[in-house]
Amino acid sequence: MILIGAAKAGKTSLRNALMLGKSKLTAEHERTWVLERHLWEPESDLRVQLLDFGGHHIYSAAHHLFLTPEALHVLVCDLSKYSPDLYDYMVGSWIDAIIDRAPGATILLVGTHADMCEEHQIEEHTINIIEKMQADEKEKVQDLQFEVEKLKMDLKATTGKDSGTKFEDIKPQRLREKLNHLHKLLNERVPLPDKMYVVSCAEDFLNIPEFKADLTKKLKETDERPFQKHGICS
Repeated sequence: MILIGAAKAGKTSLRNALMLGKSKLTAEHERTWVLERHLWEPESDLRVQLLDFGGHHIYSAAHHLFLTPEALHVLVCDLSKYSPDLYDYMVGSWIDAIIDRAPGATILLVGTHADMCEEHQIEEHTINIIEKMQADEKEKVQDLQFEVEKLKMDLKATTGKDSGTKFEDIKPQRLREKLNHLHKLLNERVPLPDKMYVVSCAEDFLNIPEFKADLTKKLKETDERPFQKHGICS
C-alpha cells in the first residue's frame, strides 16, 4: 500500500493515526525528508509494509521506483489548503504518476485537516477534486484515442511500400511499437476513485476509525496470500 501526496499534506500524521490509534500530529522537525520504513499490523493476519516518503517533488524520482500495480495507493490532500488552481500540484500530478508507473493500480483518495475547514468548504473542495479528476481522465483518454487513430492511418500509409531491401522498413516497426504502447495505456487505465475520505488526525479523530476499517477491508481484498507485504509511501 502506498501513501502518497504533496509535502505537508498530512501523510505522516495519517500514518501515525492508523498505526498508533490516536492523534500524533507531525512537528516540523519530524517531517519525512526522504524515506522511512514501517510495519503495520491492522489485524493479526494482515501485515502491511509502510514506505514513508517525503512529499516534496524533489523526491518524485524515488516515488516512481515504488509505484506498482499490486500496491494500494492512498493519495492524501490537505483540504484546508486546497483551491482549484492548486489541483495539479496537490492531486493531478500524483494521479498522473500512478497512472504512468502503476497501470491498473487501486487508488483511495483522502482529504485531511477537516477540523480546519467549514462544512461548505469540505463539500466544495471534494466535489471540485472529483470533477477535475474525472474531467482530466476523460480528456486524456480522448487524446490517446485520437493518437491511436492517427497512428493507424500513418501505419496504413506506410504498409506495403517497397523499402528496396529484403528487410522491413524501420518506420512501420516503430509505428507498431508506439501503437501497441498506446493500446496498453488505454487498456490498463487506473480506476479512479469516485469518493474522497474526509478525515482529521487531530484530537477529534474525525472519520479515522471508519477510514481504517475500509482500508483494512480493501487490503484484505487485494491481499492474495497471508502476510503478503504492501508498501505505503507518504
